[in-house]
Amino acid sequence: MVIHIAGRGRKRRIESIARVVGFDGVGYHLADALEAPFPELLPQSDLSSLSPDHSGELP
Repeated sequence: MVIHIAGRGRKRRIESIARVVGFDGVGYHLADALEAPFPELLPQSDLSSLSPDHSGELP
């Protein structure tokens, strides 16, 4: 995450929030963190397979 803070004193504010999506020899590749798509959610049936078994451990 890269957070750009602008202003001084009480006028200080967050100007932008970005997330790093890549890196190469030239520098970082950023995407706007507030406009980036959310990851897909797992279907409810897939979530039940992630629940702990009787011993309390995940598969």
